[in-house]
Amino acid sequence: GRGNRIDAAAIRANPLTALGVTPVFRAVSLIANDLARVPKSIQHREGRGWEAEAEPSDLAVMMNSKPNEFQTATDWWSWMVTNVLVYGNSFSLISRRGRRVDQFIPLKPYDVQLHQDADARWYYTTAEYGDVAAEDILHFRAPGFSRMGWGDSPIATGAESVVLAMLMEQAGVDQYRMPGLAKVSVEMQEAVGGDNVRAIQDGFVATHATREGLLK
Repeated sequence: GRGNRIDAAAIRANPLTALGVTPVFRAVSLIANDLARVPKSIQHREGRGWEAEAEPSDLAVMMNSKPNEFQTATDWWSWMVTNVLVYGNSFSLISRRGRRVDQFIPLKPYDVQLHQDADARWYYTTAEYGDVAAEDILHFRAPGFSRMGWGDSPIATGAESVVLAMLMEQAGVDQYRMPGLAKVSVEMQEAVGGDNVRAIQDGFVATHATREGLLK
């Protein structure tokens, strides 16, 4: 009477359903909100390392205050991090005015796909904006194990890991309970009927087919 059970297969098909599990919802909310409030700095590559900018640039202001016209930085970061945790990927369109970054426009993660063209150049397809060059998409992704450049849902991966651990535990219990698989041959000089054969088999099973069977 409580509806369909949420299992690993259902979460893999639609990771958003996992947010109906209270501990998962609380974990995602906590991580997303905490990371959304951490101050961000802009760095550029210097040799083999990275160096922070001396003075906050317009991009740093966007990251910490106003990434677009309708969201605060906290709202935008929470959206991006939540989608990474749920779907494994999150996207924002980089809107520019000339060469200057003007806005980060959030996209629905299930409306974006990553592709390669005939010249092996990466590009994205989006439901709202069509084909978009890779340099015009801000793509946050979780670790990926099945597809290059694409993150796997940590929630779905975690659910499958939990199910696998449960199955392994149950397999161990079943193996412990299983009696020894001995092969026994009973031979007699005189002929016995089918009923007596079945009685001998039933008697053997009743005596030895228990978890203590090897001790007998």
